[in-house]
Amino acid sequence: MEHDILLASWEFWPYKGGIGRYLYLLAQGLISTGLRVTVLSPFAPAATSLAATRLQWPLSPRRWWEPRALLALRRATEAAKPRLLLLGDDAATAAVAAAGLLIPLKRLAVRHTALIVHGTELALWHRRGPRWRARRWLLGTVYRRACFACANSEFTARLLRAGPGAHLPIVVLGGATFRPAAPSMERRGALTLLSVCRLIPEKGIDVVLEALSVLAGRGLRPQYIVIGDGPDRGRLQGLVDKLGLSGQVEFWGQVQDHILEQAYAQATAFVLMSRPGDRVEGLGLVLLEAQARGIPVVTSRSMGIPEAVGDAAVLIDEFTSPDRVADAIAMVLSDPVRRSELARRGKERADGLTPEVMATRLLTMARERGCLA
Repeated sequence: MEHDILLASWEFWPYKGGIGRYLYLLAQGLISTGLRVTVLSPFAPAATSLAATRLQWPLSPRRWWEPRALLALRRATEAAKPRLLLLGDDAATAAVAAAGLLIPLKRLAVRHTALIVHGTELALWHRRGPRWRARRWLLGTVYRRACFACANSEFTARLLRAGPGAHLPIVVLGGATFRPAAPSMERRGALTLLSVCRLIPEKGIDVVLEALSVLAGRGLRPQYIVIGDGPDRGRLQGLVDKLGLSGQVEFWGQVQDHILEQAYAQATAFVLMSRPGDRVEGLGLVLLEAQARGIPVVTSRSMGIPEAVGDAAVLIDEFTSPDRVADAIAMVLSDPVRRSELARRGKERADGLTPEVMATRLLTMARERGCLA
């Protein structure tokens, strides 16, 4: 049966991560327009709430060249016969290049291909060494033949134009959020900060911990919940002990969605001090999800984050300074009126960012390019 779109990606919700959630929301939006959508991902079969054809893909982000993954990719394209193949992340793009799908298009059931770019993959684009040169060449075969590219923000679009997508038409999709069942605008109980992220240095959790130490010296000791896991967890836990914050900070690790919602319900403010590094924050979907739940956001004025939160958050210019971060947190925690206003504006902003808006922008570009006539 011929489908309109085949969305191929390694990451896809319920995989824990912003890219997977982003692609799930985009698929939701595309389906809402009446398009026939197939999702190919290792995690697609578990996305039972999605009204799409969901195909298992035995793809590994580090071993995307494995024959079983490439064979599954070919079979999926032959089964779906998509008018448009959407590549959701770098692993899918590399697998498509390795399978040679974009060269013999007339012999295979792929008419047009487009890329979805999140920002982080472009930070890796300029790494040096033979391995990275070979990877750039391989991915370049896909970029050169793509019909167009989708960026999650104008920040990501600028990176794309300065790199492998200089020749491509680019559409900025923006973001959307998973809708909470009943977001509460009132927070009760102890003052509580929340961060939800992968624990890597670029997320700036260390700066928040140092800011908490500054606040303790001022007599302000909010609780701090950190949700997520990653290679930086051991260092961060050591920093908690060093700063004497053991009674304030809790690392919850990866949690189920209902536990995540409980954490959102406890939070007085959401904090994230993302900074550039090996990975970049192309948008910051988790910030939108906090806003959608009526939680004031305190974050860094960096990369794609200002586009995500607009004027409905406290943006910190000196986001690597524990003192400046402490000042911003203290201002929000000590002023209920300011918190309420940030919560209201943030929710209004998040409510206007929907999967349907993302899908409409993508489809407008696809039709202009003749991919979905």
